[in-house]
Amino acid sequence: MLLESGGNKDFWEFLRTTSLDRLFIATGLAMILLGVVGRFRTWIKLDGQSRVVAGALGALFLGSGLLALDLSRFRIERVTVSTTHSIYEGNCPITIPLEVWVRTNREGRVHYQISLGGQDTRLTGSLDIDEKAAGGKTVEWPVAKSVQGVLPRLTVEASNLIEKDAPQQITVECAAADRSQVSTSPTVPTHAEERSERALQSNAGRVVLFRDFDRLSLKPEGYRDNRPSNPNHGDEAVQALTKIGETKITNGSTESSGVAYMAPTGFPYVQFDHNAGRILLHPGTFGTSQTGASLGFTVTEKGHYSITGAFQRANDLLGQGDGVDVAVILDTDAARPLWADHIDPNNRGKKYFSIKREILSGQVIRFVVFSGPQGADGTFDATFLDGATIDW
Repeated sequence: MLLESGGNKDFWEFLRTTSLDRLFIATGLAMILLGVVGRFRTWIKLDGQSRVVAGALGALFLGSGLLALDLSRFRIERVTVSTTHSIYEGNCPITIPLEVWVRTNREGRVHYQISLGGQDTRLTGSLDIDEKAAGGKTVEWPVAKSVQGVLPRLTVEASNLIEKDAPQQITVECAAADRSQVSTSPTVPTHAEERSERALQSNAGRVVLFRDFDRLSLKPEGYRDNRPSNPNHGDEAVQALTKIGETKITNGSTESSGVAYMAPTGFPYVQFDHNAGRILLHPGTFGTSQTGASLGFTVTEKGHYSITGAFQRANDLLGQGDGVDVAVILDTDAARPLWADHIDPNNRGKKYFSIKREILSGQVIRFVVFSGPQGADGTFDATFLDGATIDW
């Protein structure tokens, strides 16, 4: 026994090296046992009431010890997984970086697995948590073929297990191996140097679409292709796109970074690219190819308006897809656009527009990119809206 012949030293060593939670558990068990038995050798003898008190105190010590033991276990508190490249259109294979971040209650090591919805690939590994109880790493996902709408799910395990989905899906569209290498020089129309007229009204103003993207009158939208010329056209429908914040989008070797608005499937999308100072629009693809990408401006004052700018293919992989149809539309009158043109998949030249028109209060000027004449392809359709302004 600890208290016999030299046992005092061992007893104090036991107290010094035992954690507080285990000490509470041991004390609680001893007091419960004392409450049940009522005596310990000839040293302790309890009456009925004292036994009840001993049992109650034992239960309290035991519960506190178990709680403290559970709280002291290495456990995960929060996890996140995300990517800065939610959309990629270009050559494959490529590597998509996934950012993993874990917070715990103390330093240690966790094991993780990233499943990629519908894919056979599982990315696994371990992550060391520092003294600040947090750790992160970049996990590389090799992609060799096109995938659509993959939602990464992170599972992290220690004494507990937490799962977390990424905030956005990932879509990769791989270029065909035999793509055309045709290149063309930009064709600048005769009105390339034309300047917009300034105000004809006393409340003259200007909106620069890229600079003023956060104005309430500017609305990124999905625009259902209702053009009579499209044999697959549908009924008129406009749907607001959801703001997902800053993200990176890759089209060929062109990388865009800025605030983006997307449909739930990722397409169509509208992005305000602060690197290039331009607006990036991509219509729907695969099952959503009949929905164009639109940026609408709601007119608040009746007046004479001057609308200028240019559309240009954003993806520098020529020959991919079937091109896009671009248009400036008033309200949803796609049958009679204010201006319209087609951008061939081999042409990276700018398509300029210059429109002067009286517009009524409440009408909407829409800059729209459709997925080609029939809305049937939807791949490699990223298109820049460059230098667009509205003057009145």
